[in-house]
Amino acid sequence: MPLLAFIIIKFLGLAPALAVGLILAAAVPDAMAAGVMSYLAEADVAFSVALTTATTLVSPVVTPALTWALGKEYIPIDFWSMAKSIMMMVILPLILGLLVQHRFHKITTRIKPVFPALSTLFIAFICGLVVALNKDALGKVTAMIFVAVISLNILGLLFGYLAGKGFRFNLQQRRALTINVGMQNAGMGAVLAIKHISSEAAIPNALFATWCIVSAAVLAEIWSARKHE
Repeated sequence: MPLLAFIIIKFLGLAPALAVGLILAAAVPDAMAAGVMSYLAEADVAFSVALTTATTLVSPVVTPALTWALGKEYIPIDFWSMAKSIMMMVILPLILGLLVQHRFHKITTRIKPVFPALSTLFIAFICGLVVALNKDALGKVTAMIFVAVISLNILGLLFGYLAGKGFRFNLQQRRALTINVGMQNAGMGAVLAIKHISSEAAIPNALFATWCIVSAAVLAEIWSARKHE
């Protein structure tokens, strides 16, 4: 995904902040919602969850490393500060959540249904924050950034599926891999962009966070109606 973002940036000639923002959107781990979309698409949900878990656990190193390697020619990237932010934002809450789930299982079982709605609310809040911080810059954003975001998502879905075929995965695994590659945790990318790059760099992440859910939902609807390839 980061290499696809880099190629798209070169082809479209995006401005530096938007370019690094697109690279960051491609370098963050899989979206948590990928598991839900895999379930709706009748894909391998366990495989999808395993992919999301793996990409999330390695993200404190991989995300800042890829962003630095591909984006440093546009904007200086502080690897260590970004890695620290991911640890505090993702890994530490994940560990605490597992501990709370283990220690207070009966209580968490009762309140679990609330959290999907809260997650959706916070993603909407992040997207709204990005719009608010860029109210002056949004008028200057061209259609190219929309083309870049949609292209990154569609190419991610395509190459995810082709990778599954190349590794001879079964149909359910190919579907899960496709969705996981195409869906990125762009909400996290938006927060990282605001904190470590600029509010303008968060625009591709906010757009990607919205668009990837739409495309995955459409794909899940098509696949759920098709039992075979």
